[in-house]
Amino acid sequence: MRSLNLVLVLAVQGIAAVGVSAAGKADSQDGQAQRRPPVVALSCSPDSRQILAAGQFGVEIYDVAAGQGDAEQSAVTELRQPVHRLDVEMPNVHSIAFSPDGKLLAIGGGAPSDGGIVELYSWPDLERRVQVQPHQDIVYGMAWSPDGKYLATVSYDRDVKILDATDGGEVRKLSGHSRPVLSVAWLSDGETLLTAGVDRSLRVWQTSSGKLSRSLENHTQTIHALAVRPQQDETARPMIATAGADKSIRFWQPTIGRMVRFARLESAPLGLAWTADGGLAIAACEDGKLRGINPDTASVEFSVDVSNARLQSLAIAGGEGSSKEMAYAGDANGRLFRVRLTGSEDD
Repeated sequence: MRSLNLVLVLAVQGIAAVGVSAAGKADSQDGQAQRRPPVVALSCSPDSRQILAAGQFGVEIYDVAAGQGDAEQSAVTELRQPVHRLDVEMPNVHSIAFSPDGKLLAIGGGAPSDGGIVELYSWPDLERRVQVQPHQDIVYGMAWSPDGKYLATVSYDRDVKILDATDGGEVRKLSGHSRPVLSVAWLSDGETLLTAGVDRSLRVWQTSSGKLSRSLENHTQTIHALAVRPQQDETARPMIATAGADKSIRFWQPTIGRMVRFARLESAPLGLAWTADGGLAIAACEDGKLRGINPDTASVEFSVDVSNARLQSLAIAGGEGSSKEMAYAGDANGRLFRVRLTGSEDD
């Protein structure tokens, strides 16, 4: 049986992050001088050579392949210079997601109480193909169906929409959340959709019928994010993780409506992602730390300082094998960090 023991490569656990301290000192001395809108969404390109960061500043693209040499020297590095800025027609971007085949990029956002916008671009040439306004308020989350035919969107207007990926047309509307919906994900069966948000509920939907299968309400505060665990065994029940303002990470088997276990954290997690082998759930937290949680024991395997501001977004990218995985975290001061991860496998 294989297990992943993921650790951050630091000379001393908990030391100030390389590339962070200079910006941190500037913040403490100059107040708002070094700050800009938060990085609220991140996504890695299909080949892991670019990282896309989004917020009120729009969408920025960073060439992270060029910085791999630096990553060999530093556990944490601040990325400062984007290679491209995408001109999007919305004042706030809250979600970015690549289609399963890597040929389309979805960008979601909008304006508060005015409209939620979704734009689809071809990748990598960034030609805009579709622009639609499926919601009455900001789009906070998006997820592609496994076959790439549909895009699920969730919004502050409390609705869940399933859109046709060819033209952005509405295929189905799912209603039931009592407050804004912040996060969405598909299971690999292409039929089961998961949503969560401010009403503290994790909802499980059957997309073909629009029927709500179950509502799970173990969180006591807002659910900021959810993420599906990569499956190594296709015969096993799917597992997901949710990140709550109640300072917990909860692990679920959604197809049977079971909460398996949960971890209590010292700080609320705002961003959530899995390592490629599903060995750890990584949480980006309000106290500026990344934490790695073992889903089988609910134990915190590592905690590392990344920023002196809250971390609001997270993405993980890498090549073959955990030793090449990188975590990317965006903070409330508009900064983007790369965190080098290494792993070892035990039989």
